[in-house]
Amino acid sequence: MTCCYANAAKILIVESYHSEYSWDSRYYQGIIDTLGDEHVYHTFQMDTKRLPVSEHAARADSAWETYLEVKPDIVILGDDNAVKYLHERLRKTTTPVVFLGLNTASREYNLNQAKNFTGIFERPLLKRSIVLAQQLLPKKSNRKVLVLFDSGTTSKASIDYIRQIRTNNFIGNTQVDIRSVDKFEDWQQRILTASDRKYDAVFVGLYHTIKDKNGNHISDTDVLRWTQKNATVPHFGFWSFSISPQGNIGGYVLDGYVHGVTAAAIARKILQGTPPNRIFPKTDSTGRYIMSRSGIKKWRLVVPDNILTRVIWVD
Repeated sequence: MTCCYANAAKILIVESYHSEYSWDSRYYQGIIDTLGDEHVYHTFQMDTKRLPVSEHAARADSAWETYLEVKPDIVILGDDNAVKYLHERLRKTTTPVVFLGLNTASREYNLNQAKNFTGIFERPLLKRSIVLAQQLLPKKSNRKVLVLFDSGTTSKASIDYIRQIRTNNFIGNTQVDIRSVDKFEDWQQRILTASDRKYDAVFVGLYHTIKDKNGNHISDTDVLRWTQKNATVPHFGFWSFSISPQGNIGGYVLDGYVHGVTAAAIARKILQGTPPNRIFPKTDSTGRYIMSRSGIKKWRLVVPDNILTRVIWVD
């Protein structure tokens, strides 16, 4: 890799999901804003949030065909499924690869042995989120919270990570129960019974692969709006896209734009001549306090002064 690519590189961005998905659009904008418009960008959307798992491999084959056609100077793989389905083929090439949004550990795909790979890991900021909830909720010596995810690839990796940081199902003095569901009726049951099960709060993880009883995909917007309307306890989020008047009330969250900026900074170093194996992968721990005024008001919560000055309000 030579520095000449810094002036006019062909960059292929393979999205695990789709451009309408807020996380994707945010990190894409972060990449463009950081690297600038002097490069030629190509994108491929695998759409794995909405398509059944049985079609994912075929979408990866199409992404590979795009790679062969474009012959990019660098590839950016967005999120777990793009890495899962393409890492073996790409590691056999000399094309530099930057991954972002990867929840799975690098050893899962032996990425630490791939000389042309580097990137940025994504980890739910659960410990900081629990600290925030403790500051917002009424004082209590022992708490019990529910962490709820769908059953997608990213959710499974996130759950594995959360289980690793718990000690006997606790983080501090907070009991952390984790549930992964596939069907909307199961999701609804978990949300509706949270108060009866003595949970103090629900942390809504990902909810983008939920299906109805007939196996049809339910839009993430519908799942989140239903959750907001029917929640029996305060509900927080891990990602900025889930915070809104029609969604979660707030959280110490990861933001796709910041994630994209960080990944693009890595890509820029490579385009300027630094080999990928000389750039150690990073973990995104740059959270933001993002909250909904209407959500905070609904649950009669009070934001402490030390946090209030740093909050980004969505309404």
